Amino acid sequence: MMTKSKITKLIFTITILSQVCSAQSVVIDVDNDLESPQKYAVEELNAALTNRGFKVDGGNDYTISIVSIGNKTELFNKPESFKIENSNNVISLFASDVVGSMYGIYELAEEIKYSEKTGVSILESIKDKYSEPALEIRADNPFLTIDENKTGISNWFYDVEYWERYFEKLARNRYNICDIHAMYVYETTGFPNIFPFFLINPKYPEASWQDEDQQHNLDMLKRIVGIAKDHGVNVSLMNYATEFPNTNMGKEAELAEKTSWAVAKLLNEIPDLWMFGFRIGESGKSEKFFEHSYLDGIEKSGKENVRLYTRTWLAEFRDMIKIGMKYPDNFYIEIKYNGEHLGAPYHAMQGRWHSYSYEKYLNYPRYWKIIWQIRPNGTHRVFPWNDIEFVKRTVESCKFGGAVGFTLEPITAYYPQNPDLTYKNAEKYKFMSYTTDRYWSWY
Repeated sequence: MMTKSKITKLIFTITILSQVCSAQSVVIDVDNDLESPQKYAVEELNAALTNRGFKVDGGNDYTISIVSIGNKTELFNKPESFKIENSNNVISLFASDVVGSMYGIYELAEEIKYSEKTGVSILESIKDKYSEPALEIRADNPFLTIDENKTGISNWFYDVEYWERYFEKLARNRYNICDIHAMYVYETTGFPNIFPFFLINPKYPEASWQDEDQQHNLDMLKRIVGIAKDHGVNVSLMNYATEFPNTNMGKEAELAEKTSWAVAKLLNEIPDLWMFGFRIGESGKSEKFFEHSYLDGIEKSGKENVRLYTRTWLAEFRDMIKIGMKYPDNFYIEIKYNGEHLGAPYHAMQGRWHSYSYEKYLNYPRYWKIIWQIRPNGTHRVFPWNDIEFVKRTVESCKFGGAVGFTLEPITAYYPQNPDLTYKNAEKYKFMSYTTDRYWSWY
């Protein structure tokens, strides 16, 4: 039996007066206590009504009231859920929480848009509906890249408009996590350590990149996490490397000390970071190193209930068990869905494919929560495409093994987000500001 979540419920009521069904003016009455994710969605609702031909805030014939009331929880089994009711010419939206209400308002906006295509009234087009997430984690998996001159983080990282549009895209499409992996040099396919780009250890200042403005980079990362939160999206961050400049990789105690300090510092500097972790498989380091660096850093940070995650690729199963046993309840692992490919919309590569699949990680007893890492860049990156039934089956298959969700590499994962740096004939792509715009249907 499913346990109902004990979460605050927000009620949103849209009232359409039946005697003025031909009205062409709308007043949107918004509770000032609404949070940012809801406000962004209300803007979308406003635009949908305007495009439908209504004059928003132009009169009192047609009223949309959005208010926060109550603490009832019996309607919902999961967070991020909503319910739409259309009864007696009153359309009501009930939500389990802030993100659920955001999704519900987006849903109403979408129905209003589609009502224009079908030629029916808004009242006729909006049906009773209950919606809850099929998966707890629905993540997009971009990489932070080093710029084309290999001198620092790519310029698009600092572009606030890019992140605003990107997180709006994720929210509209019901992604709730931006799972950033870093860093990546696209000319060499190398993965430098993120810490020297964002932090300077007073004890070891030489272990950071001298030509970087670490404080500026850190402030921007904080801002990105904040922009995401405003759109109802959480940010996780995985560091792929362990080396520092001017550090002997053989001196593991010093390397662990530097890493531990950086982990604690980053977690305290960015308290809203939803999950943080490392790549163990290609690091050349054992479980003991990560215990003395990341787990020690989490303890030093003083933060409780920090979510920790890693990838199973080339990791030792026994090492993963040791980490999981030392870090129970909040340890997540990312397993390759079908190796380096999306391939089929189900798990075609089984356990015998070793690190390209799930090996023993679905066995019990289990010391982690499973996220399927879908890597489509091996098979699906040349031409834009979309197949709704394919996507639906893929999402459903991500429940396999009792997993909590997926993290999906976008087609643009390893490249700059600027069209002029990505396409040979950039002048042909002036219709988009960022490369993610080309793949709106993919999202």
